[in-house]
Amino acid sequence: MMADIMTWVGGMLGVAVLSVMAVGPMALDVHDTRRRRSTPSSETPTR
Repeated sequence: MMADIMTWVGGMLGVAVLSVMAVGPMALDVHDTRRRRSTPSSETPTR
């Protein structure tokens, strides 16, 4: 019985790790896109 419980717990932890690995790059892309929009794209001074 304990082995079955530990197997399920391990499986759920594995699913959690895979989910974080799948969502992490998307979260980083969104952050990078927002940062690019907030900073000027050129070094030319404006008048």
